[in-house]
Amino acid sequence: MESVHPLKSLLQFQLASDAQAVVHLPYILTVLQADDLRPSENIHKWTTRLNALIFSKDGGARWAGLSLALQTASFSQSIMLEYAQSWVGAALPMLSKKEPLPTLKAAIRLLRRIFTSATDVPEFQRQVSTPNVPKFSQALISLGDKTEDEELKILCLDTLAHLVPLYPTLHRSLHAALSSSAIKFLNGATPQPTSSRLLSSASRLNALLHYTGGKVGAATQWRKAVDDAILFTWGSFMSIRTTFPAPGNPDVFAPQPVFNQDPIVNIPLNVDRLRAAVVVLCDLMHTSNPRAVVLPIGPLVRLCVALIRCTPDEKIEGHVDPVIHTMELSAIPHIQKLGCDLVRALAFCTHQHLTPHMSQLLFYLVHQLEKQYPSQERLPFLQATASLVHNCAPPHDPLLHSRVTRAVLPFINHLLATQAEVQRDTDTTTSGSKSKRGKKRAKGYEGDEVFSVNRSIICPTKSDGDVVLATLELLQLILRNGLLTPAVQSIATRVLLSIYVGLPQTPPVHISLDTSLHGRILEKVSRICAEFAAGTTSTMSKSLGLVLGTSLQSPTSSGVTRELELLLHPRAPPLVRSLPHIETLSLFQAEESQEEQEARHTLQIGVPGELAAATQEPDVAMDIQLISSSHIAPPTNHVVPVTVPTVPSGPSMSVVQAPPRAALQVIQPAVPAPAVTPSTASFQPPPTSASIPKANDSSLTRSSANTSTTASIAQATPPVSSSRMVVDDEDEDEPMPTIDVESDSELE
Repeated sequence: MESVHPLKSLLQFQLASDAQAVVHLPYILTVLQADDLRPSENIHKWTTRLNALIFSKDGGARWAGLSLALQTASFSQSIMLEYAQSWVGAALPMLSKKEPLPTLKAAIRLLRRIFTSATDVPEFQRQVSTPNVPKFSQALISLGDKTEDEELKILCLDTLAHLVPLYPTLHRSLHAALSSSAIKFLNGATPQPTSSRLLSSASRLNALLHYTGGKVGAATQWRKAVDDAILFTWGSFMSIRTTFPAPGNPDVFAPQPVFNQDPIVNIPLNVDRLRAAVVVLCDLMHTSNPRAVVLPIGPLVRLCVALIRCTPDEKIEGHVDPVIHTMELSAIPHIQKLGCDLVRALAFCTHQHLTPHMSQLLFYLVHQLEKQYPSQERLPFLQATASLVHNCAPPHDPLLHSRVTRAVLPFINHLLATQAEVQRDTDTTTSGSKSKRGKKRAKGYEGDEVFSVNRSIICPTKSDGDVVLATLELLQLILRNGLLTPAVQSIATRVLLSIYVGLPQTPPVHISLDTSLHGRILEKVSRICAEFAAGTTSTMSKSLGLVLGTSLQSPTSSGVTRELELLLHPRAPPLVRSLPHIETLSLFQAEESQEEQEARHTLQIGVPGELAAATQEPDVAMDIQLISSSHIAPPTNHVVPVTVPTVPSGPSMSVVQAPPRAALQVIQPAVPAPAVTPSTASFQPPPTSASIPKANDSSLTRSSANTSTTASIAQATPPVSSSRMVVDDEDEDEPMPTIDVESDSELE
């Protein structure tokens, strides 16, 4: 049976009437393919039906005809070239009439497709595009000014931004109207700020207006637009910093702020203007030019510094309105974020040309990173710092990069499990094996960690996870450059390796509510560790497991082929990098230097001694209090008082020496036993080395010797008959035997 052509089927059923065309339009757009529009006997019927729909009196039919014409022009350029003249004659007058919004949007999209898809056909450009493009642009400007629909405004601005670079000469007479139409949305708004999409579209159009000046005048117009944007940025910035000291030497004559306006209106308006000005500067730096232009890096850097270094600590002398000062304080996070966005755009556009100013910008960025900001306010500083490190040449002085590393390491330190969490998890795991008599052993079920409430979520919000990922990205860039002091490089490497070792044991639900964050962090950390381990071919051979494990986890990531190539072909020339020191590849604190230890303590990374002392001191004090209270008020039928002998030759004093923690455990019996005499319940521990005086020490007196003797005999225990003394099996507190390395005796 012969198959029916798709166009014939659509014409017979879905396009039989105007009402059916409107109803079945989504289905037609879905099933229509480019192969269906190849030359055939049904093409003429198809185009005739489209023209009938476009020129119909029904608004819905016109919308369906314009949409089908757009799909046809996208699939077949030959049909578009043949019928474009009639389609333009029907769609262009619709922009000046009162049409429904769907019809206007469909007409704009069809005309944009016609004027931009046949720029390589000179005859089509001469007959269709040249006479109709200025009319189309003028209609878009008028429609964008009078409409209230935001989507239609954005469509008009985007279409104009697309047409101006293609037809710069045709838009030269419309330069003033285009500039006015774009600046209207770049002047700020209050009480509601300008929409981000609308602001982006208007800024993109404003950044392309210099094309109307031609190849010669485009560079001049672009530089004038940049200078005007810098001046406008300074004016908006100074208007919301009236209660703060002015930045020194801005090198611009910014307009003076207006003080007689209502601050409730003035401050939000200028904040929105500042946001619009920064967006305009970023778009101007990202746009292209017919010829080379000169970018004013110096004024832009001074503007970036003024925006970044804003802090709430500064304040002018004299009387300050508290309402204005409070509102300007609330605008500081927005100012800092805009400054970071400007730094990122400047670094991306200038690359190595920004290197002379990199130290100044990094200084203010790291100064802000060292402060205690929320995660959503800290993220822009991390992104701006990473952009600088990635796009600019590294400085010859490693101190600045080391300071950046020290500032951002605490942001990922919380990924490491603390000693308290490890001990709690260990106690929870081993609680079943140490069950008492009469209790069932605790059972651990698979997936039980999902319902565990012992550990809190490390990254509770999305911004916290973004801060961790941005910190890892910055550390990877800094470690790749290799310009760090040995102590800071060792700490950073050991922290990353510790996270790489411990993170797979951490359930994803303990990292974030978004379980995919755990995999992204682990993949990033593994890539950093593998990249750092690939110092030379010999070093990589020692890190074979790390490199292969990382390659298996992310086989599609970049760099895996290069690392495996170095492993398989060791005769390849090694990388120009010295062999890493042993402390940079170690996880043990015993091998670290004094400088590294001080830096680690400053960053509060892994201080087990202090944590142990902090947790043991209250327990020791409690033991002393319990033992001393046993001599003062012993419980009835459980503890017999013990008489402590006094030393007649020394001062009278009673010192109680507590036993080591977890060395003794007193268990009360279920049935009381008969009492015994105190002499059977007391014992004298051997004197410690601290209580034995030295023979050649002349500073020790008789009273000190008597004090040590009194302290050594003053310790007592409860009676054996009323309680049992149980020695714990754990012997971690026993001292290690000393070995005399100078002895030359050998066992025979």
